[in-house]
Amino acid sequence: MKTKATFCVILGALMLLLSISTQAATVTWTGSGDGTNWSNAANWSGNAVPPVGSDVVIGVVSGNPTIQFTSASGTAQINSLTTSQPLAISGGVLQIATTLQTSKNLSLSGGTLKGGTISTTGTGTLTASSGTLDGVTLGKDLTLQSSATLNVKNGLTLSNAKLIMAGAYGGPATVNFQGTQTLGGTGEVVFAGGGYNYFYVQGGATQTQATAATLTIGANLTVHGSQSGSIQGQYAYDSIINQGTINADTATMSIGIYAGGGSNGTLQNSGVIEATAGTLSLGGWNLTNTGSITRTAGTLSFTGGTITGGTLPTMNIAGTTTLDGVTLAGDLTVQGSTTLNVKNGLTLSNAKLIMAGAYGGPATVNFQGTQTLGGTGEV
Repeated sequence: MKTKATFCVILGALMLLLSISTQAATVTWTGSGDGTNWSNAANWSGNAVPPVGSDVVIGVVSGNPTIQFTSASGTAQINSLTTSQPLAISGGVLQIATTLQTSKNLSLSGGTLKGGTISTTGTGTLTASSGTLDGVTLGKDLTLQSSATLNVKNGLTLSNAKLIMAGAYGGPATVNFQGTQTLGGTGEVVFAGGGYNYFYVQGGATQTQATAATLTIGANLTVHGSQSGSIQGQYAYDSIINQGTINADTATMSIGIYAGGGSNGTLQNSGVIEATAGTLSLGGWNLTNTGSITRTAGTLSFTGGTITGGTLPTMNIAGTTTLDGVTLAGDLTVQGSTTLNVKNGLTLSNAKLIMAGAYGGPATVNFQGTQTLGGTGEV
């Protein structure tokens, strides 16, 4: 009995020691070194940079310095970061296991911010001019500045937040989704600023099906804005799965959804693609439509490629286009010098198929294979 009791005491002590050892250490900023650089050990309690798994706290500091996380910081793998000072990331890798919360501005101009949920309190803002987000959740709006290029890897989740692309004429804001991943959560991608914005799905530059990337836009995401922008594949075979809403909702502005490197990319729409005020243009895709494509105002056009299934609103087509088993709920205009191929039937639902050819540039419709031109409408 005594041996058993001794064993239990030893086991309990070991478990207590294990519990203590696995608790994240708290490391605080003292600024006793150079007062600004994360990589300077003298700036931290214990005179050592935060170790792996630590909880890092940067309190209010006299003089309000901006803490610099540079390439000299290497890779910092911490549990959490709470800061009351501005933080500028320009190099290295800052990897967060849980949360990064700041009450001041956080800027990304290089390097990588990896993992964790990023949020602000008070007047703190999140901005980016370059750099990489790797498996990050945004709990606060992130603004891409004019001429910014942001790379995204391993998914980006919006937690009631906006990704604001504030490009300017001659200085667009660009996001590259590198590799197959999901833009998920709940929030918005906003084309803003004073000019055009680019939103790329980026696979391998070898432009083969094996190296292509697919971006899934989640069901609770909306892409729209007060300025123009494009959503497109960077290379051949890069593809998009849209489960959310893409809306050209500003008059005189446009959103383009384009395949990259030819007509090899696929666009699977189970969500909503719509023009409620502006111009929405699609081109080059093998588009499978099980969702909704609508136009309540503005214009909608498709330039080259194939649309399979679903119902289409009033729209224009140009280039060589194929409709495969489609229903027209609005007038479809085949412009001059355009060839429309039809497969597996075309149904008019109180709509017109308008062939608007010109001298020297006829509009042509080819019904390929045995099928029916049905419904109610006019050619």
